[in-house]
Amino acid sequence: MAGRWGLVASAAALLLAAAAAPAATVTWPDGRQEPLERDREVTGPAVVAAADGKDVIRLRPGAVLRFLGEEEDGKGGRAESFFLKSGGADADAGFRTRIAAGAFWAFPEGPGKRSAFHLAAFPGQRTYARTAKGSGLLRLLVGTGADGNREVHLLGGQGALVAREQDGVRLATDLDNEGKEGSVRFFRPLAGGRLLDVYVPKATEAAVLPAGDRILVASGLSSWRRGRVVLRIPGEGDAASGGELGPGAAATIDPATGRFAAGTESASKAAAPLRLLPAAGAPAGGLVRIARGGALRILALRMEAGGKGPRARLVLRNDGDAVDAFEGEVAFLYPAAAGNLAPFLPVFAPVDGTAWKPGEERTLTVDSPVPGAREPLDVLLLSPAGLDLPAPAPGACLLGGRVRVAAVECDLLGEKPWISFTLENAAGAGGEGAPGELRWELRFLREGAAPEEGAPAGTVRLPGTAGEMTVLRIELPGPPGALAGARPVLTLSR
Repeated sequence: MAGRWGLVASAAALLLAAAAAPAATVTWPDGRQEPLERDREVTGPAVVAAADGKDVIRLRPGAVLRFLGEEEDGKGGRAESFFLKSGGADADAGFRTRIAAGAFWAFPEGPGKRSAFHLAAFPGQRTYARTAKGSGLLRLLVGTGADGNREVHLLGGQGALVAREQDGVRLATDLDNEGKEGSVRFFRPLAGGRLLDVYVPKATEAAVLPAGDRILVASGLSSWRRGRVVLRIPGEGDAASGGELGPGAAATIDPATGRFAAGTESASKAAAPLRLLPAAGAPAGGLVRIARGGALRILALRMEAGGKGPRARLVLRNDGDAVDAFEGEVAFLYPAAAGNLAPFLPVFAPVDGTAWKPGEERTLTVDSPVPGAREPLDVLLLSPAGLDLPAPAPGACLLGGRVRVAAVECDLLGEKPWISFTLENAAGAGGEGAPGELRWELRFLREGAAPEEGAPAGTVRLPGTAGEMTVLRIELPGPPGALAGARPVLTLSR
């Protein structure tokens, strides 16, 4: 709780001397309307209106909102502040209405601007936010310091789960974000008046965290394969430094100079930043959880020479329930060229297996997609169709590369939530590799929680010709807003 109220206090610069008279009102489902006194809490369903009657916060059932009071800015302007303690709320608000939650303060771009958005507060310093299509920019004030604000910016039709951590932030962006690459902006000041801009594309997990006297920026291995986290540090005039981080890449920044660390590092140091992120992959000795109760223990994972280049040899044991198939990826972490923004570059290769019994051991070999004698720094096992990673973004491959996800569309916050996947036959017709009829299962994960029971499941048939597609559309149960902040996970099996 102290962390939450620390953020509330940190935004005090936005609001000044307190006014005495209550202004906001609450309207209950039976039509009763009451004024709100400072520090009063309201439990939804209810509609809270600001003093001007234009700004409205609609509380979902069970949501708890506290009215923090009305403030004056010393220039005749007034602002009302609220704290979303738990649950979900839908707001249509101007700059004079500010809503705090565990991870941030939320408000529009500036005076005269408006935003329409949904918020969902989770335990700890984690909050989900999504703007409506056509909404004005929404500012999420993550923290303040002597050097300025740390903010996340959402354009219309964008969403992200934001976790505040010390002087840093973690982001998990929605897979259907609108705009160029669906990019969500995070910025924080550096010394000398510089600004670090980080643009996180859709379906991407990223972190901007303190690392000693440096700043670490990382993109998770589960992020959108074609997406790139873009970094920019504007300099004098038109000069700027920056670069891009693909899935699994990380960079460190000296906040005093604004310079990026370059060059290669040892395998342990290169892989360490990734393991700060969820779903960062498992090394030897680790455990990878897969669909329907499977859990693969990595007994050994080593590199050896293959016919055309490096090869990974994995010795795996199923420490969980019996599974009818396994599909995943091996990430080969190659040294980056001198001067590259990232200390290493990951290359991914699919891996799959047939039914596994509990306790059964199996040895798999996976060739690196990069030919030649170059030796990777490290190798990790991933399970992109398992319970650790989000639903695939466009361009991802499932079932050992036999099925490509061509497009993903969804509305998880509407009155009737749904999600659809356009699936492409990437293997061709006939033979053992053809997809044919597949079983699908869709689960929803929340950070730190067990997978929800009663997952929707069914079958889908892919066309027999390579390149042909089919659309899998899934209507989702539950009340509106129940899936806010959840990460959908699609599993395909034969």
